[in-house]
Amino acid sequence: MNSKPNVVQGVQGAGMSLRLRMLLSPAVAVALMLVLGILSALSLEQQRRDLEEISQQEVLQMTALEESRTSLVQANAAAYKLIAWIGQYEGAGLATALKGLNTSIDQADVQLKQYAPADTQAALREDIAKYRKRINQAVDMAESDVASGAGMMQSADKLFTGIDQRVAQIVKLQQDRVQLRVAQAESAARTAIIASVLLGLLAVVGSTVLALRTARTVMRQIGGEPAYVAQMVSRVAAGDLSQEIAVQSGDHASVLAAIKSMIGVLRRFSDAQREMARQHELGDLDHRIDAAAFEGVYGEIARQLNELVSSHIAVTLRLAEVAKRYAVGDLSQDMERLPGKKAALTEAMDTSKRNLQGINAQVKTLLEAAARGDFAVRGDAQRFQFEFRGMVEDLNRLMEINDGSLHELEEMLQAMADGNLGYRIEQPLQGAYARMKDSANAAAEQLAGIVGDIQRASEAISTAAKEIATGNQDLSVRTEQQAASLEQTASSMEELTSTVKQNAENARQANQLAAGASGV
Repeated sequence: MNSKPNVVQGVQGAGMSLRLRMLLSPAVAVALMLVLGILSALSLEQQRRDLEEISQQEVLQMTALEESRTSLVQANAAAYKLIAWIGQYEGAGLATALKGLNTSIDQADVQLKQYAPADTQAALREDIAKYRKRINQAVDMAESDVASGAGMMQSADKLFTGIDQRVAQIVKLQQDRVQLRVAQAESAARTAIIASVLLGLLAVVGSTVLALRTARTVMRQIGGEPAYVAQMVSRVAAGDLSQEIAVQSGDHASVLAAIKSMIGVLRRFSDAQREMARQHELGDLDHRIDAAAFEGVYGEIARQLNELVSSHIAVTLRLAEVAKRYAVGDLSQDMERLPGKKAALTEAMDTSKRNLQGINAQVKTLLEAAARGDFAVRGDAQRFQFEFRGMVEDLNRLMEINDGSLHELEEMLQAMADGNLGYRIEQPLQGAYARMKDSANAAAEQLAGIVGDIQRASEAISTAAKEIATGNQDLSVRTEQQAASLEQTASSMEELTSTVKQNAENARQANQLAAGASGV
């Protein structure tokens, strides 16, 4: 029973797992891309630092040196203007102009002090100090003699030119240095790009190789094209077990082979279910699925299905038993209390019992009333529905018909009792009541005829009675006469009776005397 699972475990344990193989290709690609990203980030970060250094140091230094040149140019121009127009300045205005000129020189000196190369910084600042001194001398000399001041200014201008040229050389060197570092950054960027491309190609090639190997492994473990396998699985999921799956020779461990085996088990299980349904349709309610023929969860499902069928059949048979007892009039049994939605069956049987008891009570009430001759009683048809309501309504109609028919007969008999022999039942009746109606009407008709004959006979008897009465009167007179004669006869008879009694007494005494004499 465990041979197939062992084969599957052997295939999985013989090499790298399918999940690991499928994860390896993208993992390698991700690793290479991660390395590529790290290298690119490091290269870009280095370039950013270089460019930032160029921006923060070299360019700032170049800018500051250019600004120092500009400050010196402005100071030199301001000095020429001051000397040329010195006569137009007053004391305070001259001091202000001279202060602004020295401020420009101070700015240039500060910038050179901060940004000029160390090897040229001291000489430049020394020349700037000389330049400041000669300009101030030129201004002082111009206050008394413009020509002398202009001559001194030319000497200062020579120092300015030397300073400006040297600063320009420093700026040129800075520009060359900046260009060199930019070229180095560009070269590093190109190198990083080439390395990124190579690593990218390596990632693509490596991922492709791993993907191909993984695909072969997946195909071998799946057993066929994934689309075909997916189609088969979808059809099985949809309940279609009719397809035949073709697997490669010797393939017992692939997904497709497992699906084929699963379809076989599902077919057997489905056939077993259909056979049980067919047997139950034929009336064999004891037929069950052979749960021992199935392994694992299928066997468990078969056992549970058998238990479910047995439970439902038991409930059905119990319902049939209780319904049978109700059908023969035995309402003493109750349906067991069933759980869950099965409680609806219990409620249905309880309702049936209540309705049967109710209709039985209605019928019994009506029959007892009919037995008592009380046809005015009616059943409560509104308590019931459908056939039960129709049954009570029919009984009510029967009571109503009986009541009406008997009422007509009662009315007729009462009329006859009151001497009204002309009363007839006119209401249309059916069946036995129609025959009773006809008989009653015929009896009343016959009775009316008899009474008529009696009346006519009575009249004849009355006439004869009158004649007899007259004869009786004559007879009475003769009878009275005869009675008087009889009275005389009776008196004679009394005398004769007394004589006879006396003779009898004398005879008795003589008899006694004779008896006494015979004794002597």
